[in-house]
Amino acid sequence: MSEDLIIDCDTGSDDAIALLVGALHPGLNLMAVTTVAGNCSVDVTTRNTLKVLESAAISGVPVYRGAEGPLVGPPIDRSPGWPQALDLPEPSMTAEPIHAVDFLVETLTRAETPITLAAVGPLTNLALAFRMRPRIVSKIRRLAIMGGGIGVTNISASAEANILWDPEAADVVFRARVPIDLFPLDATHMAPVTSEDVAHWAVAGTPAALTAAAFLPERIHMYESKMPVEGGGAPVHDALAVGALVDPDLVRFERANVEIELHGTLTRGRTVVDLRPHTFLASQPKNARVAVWADRERFLDFLSEIFHSQEPGEYYE
Repeated sequence: MSEDLIIDCDTGSDDAIALLVGALHPGLNLMAVTTVAGNCSVDVTTRNTLKVLESAAISGVPVYRGAEGPLVGPPIDRSPGWPQALDLPEPSMTAEPIHAVDFLVETLTRAETPITLAAVGPLTNLALAFRMRPRIVSKIRRLAIMGGGIGVTNISASAEANILWDPEAADVVFRARVPIDLFPLDATHMAPVTSEDVAHWAVAGTPAALTAAAFLPERIHMYESKMPVEGGGAPVHDALAVGALVDPDLVRFERANVEIELHGTLTRGRTVVDLRPHTFLASQPKNARVAVWADRERFLDFLSEIFHSQEPGEYYE
């Protein structure tokens, strides 16, 4: 039986691969996608989401537009030169008229069985939903979060983008009583995708493979020229988080206490991950499973299966 899933995302190129995994893996039932400002404005993340689903010939998945900015503080100051709109055809699909937070609250409230959430952008929508109706956390089977870093960061010397773009929201979510699996940069950087991988998948000729091949080369070029990772290529962080929902052997987890730094002048947005093995020294309970390692070859094989899961055909033009 497939696992009911809602993906909350700020769709850029790695979120896009996560959407394809969520929509096409037989072990997952992608009920809906909610969007949030992050990689780009919420208008762009919503349009990117619709582009990906339509280009990959994925139908029947409603999209709900969510929060336009963080809970508090100024709007997100995005890195100059970072790609925003995905290079895909404009969609004919449109977002649903209901706000993403209202959708989350009502759907979880009415759910007869728990639903899995994958949050792969800033956690604003989830924090707002948890604040509006705290009891909905009991309807969450598990929550996969792509965010943070233990020894690896990106947007600052101390923090990862999804967390730094709304630390207060992340703090609300990590303090909620919900089973959390955290996928920090330390793990996602261990499983990069190369140009050769993308070319191999494109040969499948499926809508999903051709969709991915339309935007992943730009991501890979950006990483290799500006933010090189070991082994070359580019990490597709969010896809690892969604993939591990159905193949937990993609990563190795360790239980830890995770807290969000809100006040540090130089460390605001840092995920403070306490992996100390001696519980008598740890001051707080372990509130998350944290991915500390990823199996790159297994992940690439996993993605290859996703891209070969459809019949060949041109993506929507």
